[in-house]
Amino acid sequence: MADLLDDMAAHLVAEAIAIGGSPVAVWNGTVGTIFLGRMPDSVAEPDACISLNEDTGAPPLQTMGRNTAPIIERPRLVMLVRGAPSEYVQPRAVARAAWLALNRVANETVNGTFYQRVEPIGSIAPFECDAGDRWTFMASFDVMRSVS
Repeated sequence: MADLLDDMAAHLVAEAIAIGGSPVAVWNGTVGTIFLGRMPDSVAEPDACISLNEDTGAPPLQTMGRNTAPIIERPRLVMLVRGAPSEYVQPRAVARAAWLALNRVANETVNGTFYQRVEPIGSIAPFECDAGDRWTFMASFDVMRSVS
């Protein structure tokens, strides 16, 4: 089974969601526009980027009691979208496009894992404006996916 962050980055790349350049997912710390599990803070890395992170979700769904493995896990995905200095409208628009793209994941296989649903918990919200005057927007999603 592929990793949740890898899967959702692949989905955003397939949907052509990007900020600050081409929609290139990032693994092992390579610079690009979608970062997995971290938000870059170095000046050598892009101001404008998307960060996908895992959070505690709901308990897995059991179908045959606790004597068998769960069939559906329910992690939570947290998306952060940061813009260039003094930008508000552009990172919010990218956050909205990514929010809609992730919301469309329903009953489909991504990277070999079947996703029943990626459902937003709420709307996009401003998260912070950091010392570099870079606005970050946040959205969280409840995920239901098959355990393989």
